[in-house]
Amino acid sequence: PVPVPVPGPCVKEVGDHVDNDHYGTGGLEEGFVRDMCACYEHAACAHPPGHPLRADAAVLLVRFRALVNEFRADHVALARNFADRASSNDVARVVRRRQRHDLRASLVCSGGTLLAVPATLLDHWEHQLRTHVDASHVSRRRPLFWFRNGAGTQRSRPVKRPVWEDTVYCAQDVDRLTAGEGASHFPFVLLDSGRGPLPPADVLAAFCIVLTSTQRFTTEWKYGSRAGKSTDYGEDGDRADGPPSPLLGVHWLRLVVDEGHSMGRGAHSNVVQFAGWVEAQRRWIVTGTPAPQTASDGGLSNVFQLVDFLGRNNGERPCPRENRDRVAQIAALKRSWREGAYGAFFEVRNLIDPLTTRYGKRCLRNLSRPTYRQQHIEMSDQEKLAYNTMASTVKINITTCSMDGRTSGWQDSLLNPLQSSHAMRAMRNVRLMCNGSCRLVPTLSDRFFEDTVRYLTYWGVRQTPIDVVKNFLRAAREGRTSACMKCTHSYQVLMILPCAHLLCTECIDSVTYTCSICQAVFDVDKFQVLQPGFKLRWDLILNEVRLPHPNAPALPEATIGGARHNAAAPHDAVAVAALIPWKRGEPHKCVYPRTWTTGKCLLCKKEHFFCCFDDDEGGTCPVCHRPSEPCPEEETKSTYLIGELLRLQRDHRRRRTDLRTHPLDRAHLGLPVPPHDAPAGEDAAHAARRPPKAIVFSQFRAVLNLVGDRLIRRFGGGRVAEYWGAERAAEVARFRHDPDCFCLLLGADGSHGLDLSFVTDIFFTEEIWDGALENQVVSRAYRLGQPGSVNVKQLIAKDSVEVLMEDMNREHKARLRPGWHAATAASNPAPPADGGGAAATVPANTTKLKFLLQNLTVIRPATDDGDRGGGDGSVPSDRGRGPSGALGGGGSGTVKKENRNVRFNI
Repeated sequence: PVPVPVPGPCVKEVGDHVDNDHYGTGGLEEGFVRDMCACYEHAACAHPPGHPLRADAAVLLVRFRALVNEFRADHVALARNFADRASSNDVARVVRRRQRHDLRASLVCSGGTLLAVPATLLDHWEHQLRTHVDASHVSRRRPLFWFRNGAGTQRSRPVKRPVWEDTVYCAQDVDRLTAGEGASHFPFVLLDSGRGPLPPADVLAAFCIVLTSTQRFTTEWKYGSRAGKSTDYGEDGDRADGPPSPLLGVHWLRLVVDEGHSMGRGAHSNVVQFAGWVEAQRRWIVTGTPAPQTASDGGLSNVFQLVDFLGRNNGERPCPRENRDRVAQIAALKRSWREGAYGAFFEVRNLIDPLTTRYGKRCLRNLSRPTYRQQHIEMSDQEKLAYNTMASTVKINITTCSMDGRTSGWQDSLLNPLQSSHAMRAMRNVRLMCNGSCRLVPTLSDRFFEDTVRYLTYWGVRQTPIDVVKNFLRAAREGRTSACMKCTHSYQVLMILPCAHLLCTECIDSVTYTCSICQAVFDVDKFQVLQPGFKLRWDLILNEVRLPHPNAPALPEATIGGARHNAAAPHDAVAVAALIPWKRGEPHKCVYPRTWTTGKCLLCKKEHFFCCFDDDEGGTCPVCHRPSEPCPEEETKSTYLIGELLRLQRDHRRRRTDLRTHPLDRAHLGLPVPPHDAPAGEDAAHAARRPPKAIVFSQFRAVLNLVGDRLIRRFGGGRVAEYWGAERAAEVARFRHDPDCFCLLLGADGSHGLDLSFVTDIFFTEEIWDGALENQVVSRAYRLGQPGSVNVKQLIAKDSVEVLMEDMNREHKARLRPGWHAATAASNPAPPADGGGAAATVPANTTKLKFLLQNLTVIRPATDDGDRGGGDGSVPSDRGRGPSGALGGGGSGTVKKENRNVRFNI
């Protein structure tokens, strides 16, 4: 007998299943075809032979199966046609996905964290991990730190490394302490110094934390990190230089990038590309300034690149269509942002809110907010002269190249976007002039001198005005000033009109074609070609004092080699060195002359740098007898800094005296009694025990060299630390622990990552270009662990370009710092409107650089004494840590003549 099939759903039930999406997408063919076939088979078998329903059900079953086969054939043909029409990019994307799948399957799984930090912060992060991380919850065994200094077989401790417990320096020690059941340690932190090859991927995966530098990413990218595990070719078809990096052979639990805003500054840099290829389940970016504050939409580009980095794993990139759509969307968003549309703000906020976790400092009750002050400093006559010379050179370029003549000079204008690099360099030189300590001397070749005179003679100018122009050119060569024939103010650089009249840059503009002296209309092309080709020579005004100090004390007797010797006068230095039984390389105690000449030991000839002078009187060094040198009053910012540092030291000594002296005793001794609202009890004791520690910050290394040289001459090298070079870690440690060292010179390299929570005061030598950088510097001291308030003071050269920058940043600072505007207004009255201190409002479509160049003005001299280009111009010798080289390099004010157009390379 033929078995009767199990009754399936009827046709109506199958239709209900289709309407209710019972089969779904993937099970439509299997479930639907199975149910329909079962329905027809049951109808055919349930009736006896010869019954009409049995024959109809058999016909419907055959027809249904034919339709199913036809449907499958049509879809196969459609898929083949789609594959034939598919582009090479689509095929390549499918292949890359398959390769990434195979690559992920070959990675070593790890529950560790890859922590990438700047190379300058490796020691800082190691100290933080050892101080604040408790590894007892990971394992009952002791945590092991493996410091890799290059070769894997090195057993000795590297030079200048602190002695830490549970730290090894070679792979054999790691295996000995962590392998086996009876191991005493577990692999906790691997510290990569960035030198030498990395250990294999399985070794890296065994550690809980792998601390490396972003410079290691650059190195590993060059060593063939684009190659996959199974191919020698990269994503773009270029052959790799070697095996893939071990960092790419691990599937990390998380990737953490400290100061991660660098991941948004260029998607094609080696660091960003390598970090994009690291396979990690979670990606973190730690930063205090995710976007720079330099341009209207520059920060948006940085934010978009950070979002792309967080969402990309193992080099993944969107398809071309998605990429085009995203580029168009970003362009539209930037355009709306520049126009000030509120919708752009909400769209950006909705984009970054799901990805951001923000921890602010305002919610911390025990952390006092910084106190911000600004100090407008009147520049000296010598500094005004140098500033006016540089500003006039820049304005001559803008004025002449903006005039409409028969030949255009716009291609050479600093306002031209194609000349942005030269414009930025010119603005940098103008800002450097606000810090003083140098003078500018215009130099002119004989060829350009003769060309200027020949042009005037050819145009029929009388001899007397030509002689006036000659005197102006000779005076500029010698560093002297000449008077403007309209305003009578004296400058080193003036503009020559075709009628031989001399005008300053404030008495002529780009729309004036008439001489304001003789009212004659001049030709623009003649005016452009007539300007002399000045080159500005940078002369430092520092000098080295080598005269013996009149109050130098006698040198005490020193014991060297078992004998007692007395140091003699400088002319007896050779004889004293010959009497001392000492061989080069043997340990000894340095002996210095009784009167200071060079500060070098008579035996080893090494200069003594770590001098410590008295705060108030200066005096001499008790070791090498170097005299303290006061700062010239012509260097206004350096003089003000020295005065403020002296005031901090005096206030600290007064607070300690007040703490030790009872108020009744003070009244009896005639000393001032503290007011009733003065801090008392623990607050007063804490303020008295808190020594003054100050940071002097500048964006320019040249300014730090000049200001630092003055501080070292006044206080001594032992009291000033410098954060640059190979000894920066040792300098920070000396600034932190040495009670005599109270000042740290900090540049842009130290603006992030450092923990300087013990600092009491921060001095900015100039107005900072990027507000985000300023916040980073303040955060070095304004952070967890700060026991008191931080006093931030910004020095601004009065009536200079720094006042324009201050007005531009005023709205932003007032919004982020409550009480900043009121405190500034109370401590510093507003500068006069005619001196460049008028309120500055940047137009919506104007960049900060263009606005500053368009509104740049010279400082009107208070008096006109003729020659005010003083200063000996001598360059100091290369002693200790003095200045090195000129501020902005030679030829920074070059003006060349060429084919009737004036060409400026500033």
